[in-house]
Amino acid sequence: MVQYEESRQPIEVGTAMYNLSVIERWIPPAARKLQSHQAFVAVTDHHGRDQGVSILRVQGGPTIVTTSAELASQFGLRDSEIITAQQAEHLVETDGLAYDPQEHIRLLYVPEDRRAGMQEQESDSRTRRLTQADEKAFSDLTKAAPKTDLDEALVELDDWLVYGTFVNESLASVSSMYILQDTQIADIGVITLSRARRNGLAKATVRAITADALAQGAEPQYRCQFDNAASTFLASAVGFELFADWRKLSLVTHCS
Repeated sequence: MVQYEESRQPIEVGTAMYNLSVIERWIPPAARKLQSHQAFVAVTDHHGRDQGVSILRVQGGPTIVTTSAELASQFGLRDSEIITAQQAEHLVETDGLAYDPQEHIRLLYVPEDRRAGMQEQESDSRTRRLTQADEKAFSDLTKAAPKTDLDEALVELDDWLVYGTFVNESLASVSSMYILQDTQIADIGVITLSRARRNGLAKATVRAITADALAQGAEPQYRCQFDNAASTFLASAVGFELFADWRKLSLVTHCS
């Protein structure tokens, strides 16, 4: 079992205190004390022209605009420039950039004041960690689930951490996590068979895997589509807090 380093001192950004690993991933040091009406421009070599412009709006905190040097010049932006959040929002309407609702994501994390309590909660007796010995049960679930649900959930039995909840000895809900490269952040996927929904199974599964990840020093990350109210409600019910919404604006290419 992988054991990650103990979390470092949390930082308050926006409306809550979050683990430093979350802040380091999303907010440049120079932007961490900015207010909700302000936006910070980050120009990075890691952000290629084909990735367009990303806009991260932290809940109760600053907006972070990330792009490449080429596109920053094209749209009149400068590295480390502080603009207004309203100016950042106007980029959505900028000619040459396209907004795709499928690229509008909610990012949720566990605030510092909830971490201990989540690890102390008692798990549902039907929920446990899955291993390769559960391959048949996992396969049966994936065969019964619609392909669209599987594509959105991105759950895999060989992920870093996998939990499942059983009903009448059949696997009805699965959640898995994989560690994002060079971070302690563990991204969560979850799927529950439609016939087993509205029974608290997804909540039990996500709660159990989140508690285990926290105990191992990882930082659980819950992502969902911006307009997926049910998924946002599930994350909130488990104990996650909305950290930010994240949009990717793609570059429009004009054919000659």
